[in-house]
Amino acid sequence: MHFFIIIRLSQNLRHYQQIELIEKTILARFAETKKKDKRILLFIHGGLTSPQNSILSAKRFITAVESENSDNFKDSYKYPITINWDSSLWKSYGDYLVHKRNGHHMSVFGWVTSPFLFSYDILRSIARFPITTASQMANDTASSSNYNPFWEHAIDKHDSFYKDNSKNEFKISRPNYNDRSRSFWENTGDKITWPIKYLTGPFIDAMGSASWNNMLGSTQYMFNHAGEFNDKFVRGGYSGKSISDAPFGHLGRFLHKLNGSLKNVKNVKIDIIGHSMGAIVTNNILTQYPDLPYGNIVFMGGACTFSDFYKSVIPILRKNKNTHFYSLSLSPKAEREESFLLNVAPKGSLLVWIDNFFGTNETPEERTFGRWENLMHCGHKIPDSVRNQITLKVFPYKNTSPGENCPQTHGSFDDVKQGSEAFWKKKFWEVNK
Repeated sequence: MHFFIIIRLSQNLRHYQQIELIEKTILARFAETKKKDKRILLFIHGGLTSPQNSILSAKRFITAVESENSDNFKDSYKYPITINWDSSLWKSYGDYLVHKRNGHHMSVFGWVTSPFLFSYDILRSIARFPITTASQMANDTASSSNYNPFWEHAIDKHDSFYKDNSKNEFKISRPNYNDRSRSFWENTGDKITWPIKYLTGPFIDAMGSASWNNMLGSTQYMFNHAGEFNDKFVRGGYSGKSISDAPFGHLGRFLHKLNGSLKNVKNVKIDIIGHSMGAIVTNNILTQYPDLPYGNIVFMGGACTFSDFYKSVIPILRKNKNTHFYSLSLSPKAEREESFLLNVAPKGSLLVWIDNFFGTNETPEERTFGRWENLMHCGHKIPDSVRNQITLKVFPYKNTSPGENCPQTHGSFDDVKQGSEAFWKKKFWEVNK
């Protein structure tokens, strides 16, 4: 029996008991298996995901890993756990309008003032129309042109600085730029919908920014419930204990229990995979629980900033020389070409939207970590002492071999596929030689 944790804002004794049951079950399974390589496989999905879709994906993922565990010829046992949280777009925007303001939970006042806040977003989108339009035009031009200065500069930096692996010890791949062709229908569709894209862009900018900030707040509430910071808070079932005994968020409490239990268990590693905003959650885990036995840390299209990566991942790698980090990125061409909402929304993956609309990236280090060109511009800051523990992989653009798992969209990293190309396998993470 395996588990996936559903992050909710309500906290009570029943939820705490369930988390303790998960922790006990993990330890029991590791005690039962005779396989030497014992791992907790922790997967955290990204933003813009509804609870229903995340649970369906979690079930497919757990079933696939369980089937591999039943293979007696494999000397590895992986206990799969997925962290599922409500990161849907409309839910996040609705919470921003009505329930959450500046780190506080609103009641009646939130409902009363929500029309004014909505009107503010509309006016803001109109005022920012020239800015968002210019940003869209730059992205559209870059994705359709055979020459892109951003890509060329990133390639130059790759070839001059990173390519010499004997010196810098990175394991790193380079995107293919030979296949930049687009079909007649792709080009025609873009031209037809361009006017609509420029009208929807400002609204994506205004409302998406609010949703993004709310989702960032949700990643914190996994560890510490909002009620912890309220002087009226009462811990259900835990009255009489110090408020500092343990965190109240579901994920925080689970990791707090696991951190204590694994100190008495030998030869167990944790492989943690964060997709998109899951990388932000992963950074929080690494920062708050640095003593867990991490084996592999994987970012798939990481939506965190390079700065956050540096503060969270680098200390873990310095401390644990047997821990490895993998960053997986789409081809910059695929990143900029991705389309949503029947191709009437601005082009670009979620990471492009964050960089162009949602984020407050005052420096290159505050842009999204998971975009290959951003990583190339900032990667030289990674210390020499940990470079041999790091793999930076970019997938080719529309150049897949039969049976190869080669993501072309931001949301396809965590598609559940069987075999050696599954997203939780090292073959998917490693750079092809």
